[in-house]
Amino acid sequence: MISTSPIFLAPWSDAVGPLSELREQDGQLLAKVGPVIVALPVELRVKLGPFIGQDIGILRADSGFRIKIMRREHA
Repeated sequence: MISTSPIFLAPWSDAVGPLSELREQDGQLLAKVGPVIVALPVELRVKLGPFIGQDIGILRADSGFRIKIMRREHA
């Protein structure tokens, strides 16, 4: 369960790591990415939901958020 204060990403900053939880609270989407909780727009729930358990990167750009799913290569 998410209980830590969320981080609000500044423009051109990111959060990278495994996405382990999503939760809506007070009109925001809280995403646990690695060891941190990131506050995001609720609209991103649809994009992020299918990727719980996977490594992701979330970048806040001037024009919104960009999401990258890290694909692991098989050895």
